[in-house]
Amino acid sequence: MKGNGSKKTMLMALLIPLTILSLLLIFLLLRSGVGVKPSYLEAWQKDHYQKYSDPRLQLASHGLLAANSHNMQAWSIRLDENDPQAFYLFVNTDRLTPEVDPYARQTLISQGTFLEYLQQAGEALGYPCQITLFPDGPLDESRLIESMKEKAVAKIIFETKDPIQNPLYSHIFRPDTHRGPYIDQVLTSEEIKQLEATNSDHELLSIEVIQDPAQVKRLNDYAWQAAEIEAGISRIAQESIPLLRVNEYEKNRKAYGFSLDGQGMKGLPKHLLQGILSTFPSMNNEKASSDAFLKTMRQAVDHTPAYVLIRSRQNFRLEQVFSGISYSRLILTAHEMGMVVHPVSQILQEYTEMSQLYQEIHSEFAPSGETIQMLVRIGKAETPAPLSMRSTVDRLLIK
Repeated sequence: MKGNGSKKTMLMALLIPLTILSLLLIFLLLRSGVGVKPSYLEAWQKDHYQKYSDPRLQLASHGLLAANSHNMQAWSIRLDENDPQAFYLFVNTDRLTPEVDPYARQTLISQGTFLEYLQQAGEALGYPCQITLFPDGPLDESRLIESMKEKAVAKIIFETKDPIQNPLYSHIFRPDTHRGPYIDQVLTSEEIKQLEATNSDHELLSIEVIQDPAQVKRLNDYAWQAAEIEAGISRIAQESIPLLRVNEYEKNRKAYGFSLDGQGMKGLPKHLLQGILSTFPSMNNEKASSDAFLKTMRQAVDHTPAYVLIRSRQNFRLEQVFSGISYSRLILTAHEMGMVVHPVSQILQEYTEMSQLYQEIHSEFAPSGETIQMLVRIGKAETPAPLSMRSTVDRLLIK
């Protein structure tokens, strides 16, 4: 009898903590939103555009898959009430990130990335587009935010023609950014030539692929120094921390900003951490944010075989938009060639603490007075990148 009692006591002693752990696991998974339908990924489905009968919305639903600054998707669409073939692209000024992008340069580049995806889709769907930039005149820099609300970045008018076979179209539905390590493999001269030919305006821009080991090392050093500077600035952390969507419910409600998926997490570990962050929001703090960012950047710069520089003669808004157009072409062309890309934007950001490094990289890599609009890692990766959150086009509409 004593032996049976002892065994029961031991069994109960084992079952109680296991039961508690199981309940805790279930609680965290529920807080994470495991099993919730990820509507924040619906826009990536190749037939998603067919949800809309209006060709303008079909086109815009492709544009919103484009690369964009900090995944803020700072786009708004207004349909022309008098012309069923015309619509307008505006900056969504509710999605600005003034600490890291004080002059909205990256935001204007993001308008160009949108337009190029839209253009590529137009050819493939049989709705080729005529795009007029700044149809209402240039932005008023003295009252920039108000001006971006009033003046369109672009007017788009589509035609109806036979679809054109477009090899780049299918790559619209692939993740635009791969932050992971790249294979140590040099590009061929033909690959470099093809990538540099993605320049959208040969008069205003230049695109250069850099893979000389000494220059790549210099750019790696610049990228890492810039990352360390940015990781140590409290006000930038305070701008980015609220943009982390810590569970599936938040991703569906606000399908822009950052997520743990973008840091390479998936499966059970992702859901457990999402559950923890949802339960204890204070864990999403400056140190945790900075540590995760630096870990990703360290891995990236240690495994980069080549960079691409997109430079403009000046730094006008038109050149910024053209830089985005070229960047989208670069992404799609790289994907067609079996490559991936990752913009390294920190050193090009125009806040005070970055000014010295900003000047140094321009002195070394843009000595004729050009502006470096994009610094981009490029190469081949062994593992695919995750899809990032995306809004749907109806959320972009200006009613």
